[in-house]
Amino acid sequence: MAGKVHYFHMGCYPLYLGFCTDPAAFAKEIKRLKVEGDVPFLGRDSANATLHAFECNKELNFIICMDPKGATQEQIAALLAHEAVHAAQVLWESIGETRPGEEAEAYLVQYIVQNCLLALKEERKKGRK
Repeated sequence: MAGKVHYFHMGCYPLYLGFCTDPAAFAKEIKRLKVEGDVPFLGRDSANATLHAFECNKELNFIICMDPKGATQEQIAALLAHEAVHAAQVLWESIGETRPGEEAEAYLVQYIVQNCLLALKEERKKGRK
């Protein structure tokens, strides 16, 4: 069964955020979004997860890509937290926020990690990964 990019609603934040564990699904989505250039699934050969941030149709888009194969649940959670912090940092910069509230930032990171973990759970339940 083919994978997909799981998108989730980001509430009041002006962006779309997706989560993907399938390089083919990611490549298909990058093509659909008409992102120019070669965009690798992971940022470098030694990476286990990568945040991709780009503008599409004048909208900010994030896709967190991850290869969870062989990773423990703790490693997966840690990698997602790491990428979620990067997502928050790029978001704050894009909206001109130089001093986000600590609780706002913590809840944002929590929300991103939680939704990515739920998407991964759904994939595993369906036997994709």
